[in-house]
Amino acid sequence: MRSLKAMASVLAAAAIVLLAAGPGPGLGGRPAVSAGPDVDRLFEACTVIMVGRAASTDGSVMSTHAADCGVCDFTWHHVPAADHKPGEMRRLYNINQIRT
Repeated sequence: MRSLKAMASVLAAAAIVLLAAGPGPGLGGRPAVSAGPDVDRLFEACTVIMVGRAASTDGSVMSTHAADCGVCDFTWHHVPAADHKPGEMRRLYNINQIRT
């Protein structure tokens, strides 16, 4: 009887945690139910940044990758070195790769 009460308490606590967390992401980091194209884009925001010795101020080599999409194309693109004015920005494009 005592173990039955303990099991019921554990199950009740787990149910409360799951209900409090709300609906989680589905497969591939996407919401379980599509909330529209603007929200879906947030889940496909993978970014790779690589900086070579000549591009960093102290000669460090750096790389980073945010894998926010479980099935995205992780193709790397080389951007040739160039002289830029202070504050100049490069335009980034969002190309939706996956539609289900």
